Amino acid sequence: MKPATLKICGLSSEEAIDAGMARGIGFMGFIMVEHSLRYVAPDRFAPLAMRIPSHINSVLVSMNASNEALDAYVMHHRPSMMQLHGHESPQRMAEVKARYGLPIIKAYGVSAVDDVHAAIRESATVADWLLWDTKRCDGTSGGTGQTFDWNILTSLTIPLPYFLSGGIDAWNIVQATQQTCAEYFDVSSSLEYPKGVKDVGRIHQFIDHYERCVR
Repeated sequence: MKPATLKICGLSSEEAIDAGMARGIGFMGFIMVEHSLRYVAPDRFAPLAMRIPSHINSVLVSMNASNEALDAYVMHHRPSMMQLHGHESPQRMAEVKARYGLPIIKAYGVSAVDDVHAAIRESATVADWLLWDTKRCDGTSGGTGQTFDWNILTSLTIPLPYFLSGGIDAWNIVQATQQTCAEYFDVSSSLEYPKGVKDVGRIHQFIDHYERCVR
């Protein structure tokens, strides 16, 4: 498959961005969540995101952020998409979408099939994309580096395009495509060394494997 179906999330360096661009990555994510190891401040976000050409989607990832917090980023540079990774309600999704005029990716933690059904009921009429991630014990998702039971997605009809996230690496990407029929993948921690920092060599290794093995 083509790297255009991949999203590298948690970018924080020019070198990693350039590596992704060189390999044709379709989506690049920047995290504005302060407690994350991959946090990028507003004034750092702009020069990083401005490196990305218009045919690649820059994604601003937030979690229960206020309008003021989002404005602080968008005033520096307008991303291509907004990813909401918290407990945002359908009303809040619609508000963010209307305020910025950008497509919305809504992320959900998954540990059971009921999580998927509930997410679809909640967001199908307002979100543009969904993202399935590993659910934490506190109900949040993201940053675990762990997979969830992909059998949950088998045979489900999902009305929106979606990213599969949570512990995706070069060793399980083939299984992920076969088991879920996912077409888009969000990759983060497996591309890092040290933790929280994207490694150019690991980016190239992952994409080499993806292009060679995933059909």
